[in-house]
Amino acid sequence: SMSAEMVDKLLASGFMKGLSAAPIVAIFTVENRTTLHIDTQAMTDTMRTRIMDAGRMKFVNTARRDDLLKEQGYAAKNATQETRTGIGKQLGAKYMLTGSIVELTRASGREVRVSSKEEIYYQFTVEITDLETGLVEIAPQVERARKASKPIIGW
Repeated sequence: SMSAEMVDKLLASGFMKGLSAAPIVAIFTVENRTTLHIDTQAMTDTMRTRIMDAGRMKFVNTARRDDLLKEQGYAAKNATQETRTGIGKQLGAKYMLTGSIVELTRASGREVRVSSKEEIYYQFTVEITDLETGLVEIAPQVERARKASKPIIGW
């Protein structure tokens, strides 16, 4: 899968090899900028699981941040001192992991009089950004091609 290939690229990168310890990372759902329906949440989950299994990063739960705040608010009012979790004690992320999939079209010339073929490429990019400096530390890409026949209209 594109997610597995992306994780392999990330894990093999100089950036990841240069980390002395597993940093805390905020991961956001991959953006789908194509005309296809793509389960980008599943792609994001696959990447997170594989990176965690490799022991290379720790992740804060960005998708459930509102739920966490509600639960902490409830606990602050209702839980006993011994079991209460301190609000504001969540660990801050050092990096942010974001990604997007885009569609690229490249025409391959005339085939026959009634149609032309084109290849549609899906390019998956992931960025790891240092949240303190705003610098993009690494931005690997993975591409997949899919051929499509498209009729020529109005010639």
